[in-house]
Amino acid sequence: MTSRADVEAAVAAAAESGSVDVLVTCAGIIRDNLIHKLTDDDWESVMATHLRGTFLAAQAAQAHMAKQESGAMVLVSSTSALGNRGQANYSAAKAGIQGLAKTLAIELGRFGVRVNCVAPGSSRRP
Repeated sequence: MTSRADVEAAVAAAAESGSVDVLVTCAGIIRDNLIHKLTDDDWESVMATHLRGTFLAAQAAQAHMAKQESGAMVLVSSTSALGNRGQANYSAAKAGIQGLAKTLAIELGRFGVRVNCVAPGSSRRP
């Protein structure tokens, strides 16, 4: 999910079957730690997988969807986007996905492309 060439190749392969109708982005990793213990690598790897990966996939898919004037994207976030102890990197990435989804919906709606974001979370109550 973090390599532009790999993501574009995957979308191109899907397009060979006729059209790109649906994109669901759900790749993710966790590198949880409190902010004072969070390393640069912890931050970068989570951002690259969650946020860059989602961006790359959406960018590659939208080229086909806009041209065919149809398609749907579902970007997976998390309720952790609102903040969660020990997850500064994860929460920031998931919040970024929500902002990306809203922006893509605004930009791509005129081309018949629907973009939504789902944010599953734990059903545990405090």
